[in-house]
Amino acid sequence: MPKTRFNPSKHRTRTARSAFGVWKDKTAIIESRGGICVGRSKSRVAGRRSSHHRGLFGGLLSGAYQHLRDWFARPRLEIEFEKNDPPNVMHAAWKEGRNDQATEFVIVRPGIRNVGKRPAINCRVFLVALLEVHNSKVTMAELHDSRPLPWAGWKFEPMTIPPPKDITLYTDLVKVRKDSPGWDFTFEHKRYSDEKLKGFRGIYRFRIVATAENAKPVYREIDVEYRGEWHNLRAWKHK
Repeated sequence: MPKTRFNPSKHRTRTARSAFGVWKDKTAIIESRGGICVGRSKSRVAGRRSSHHRGLFGGLLSGAYQHLRDWFARPRLEIEFEKNDPPNVMHAAWKEGRNDQATEFVIVRPGIRNVGKRPAINCRVFLVALLEVHNSKVTMAELHDSRPLPWAGWKFEPMTIPPPKDITLYTDLVKVRKDSPGWDFTFEHKRYSDEKLKGFRGIYRFRIVATAENAKPVYREIDVEYRGEWHNLRAWKHK
């Protein structure tokens, strides 16, 4: 007589099977744990998933909104140079060294403004290129690297420019003396090679950049014509 293998699962009582069984239908998942039925509605599970997705989508929207708000509220620098008159071309006088008599100058001063919504932090202006303009021909002058330019009043430290559009800070680009001919560059530290630049007669094109920690740099090219006579100096915006 063949032996029949005993299968305990077939001989469990209904109570025992219900203690470990799981029934599923179209609307609910019912688990029986230790004789106690625990129900989880499918619609309830779906609701939790939907709530999770809504939260995730809302977080993405919030991050995008914050990014757009910061972008529109960012500081934006502008370099302004409108005409060959004050405040862009100024006549000034001050004492140099131990000389008791003031020296008179003509100074070319571009203006820097912040037309954004937030302060522009640690703004500085640099001369990045100097070109000689000969009719239609333009050649590079002997300027070996970028040079920081001072704010009006011979201040080289960075400045913070607040957002109102009517606030303008001026930088000293170049000056010429009234008592002797020659370009007088506003570099904080003079170099021997700078002496070669002073004797040029004609049009210099100054390419400058205004920078800040939290703003995009902006560039401007300004042409200055000087042929040895201060009263004939002219300056205008190239681009």
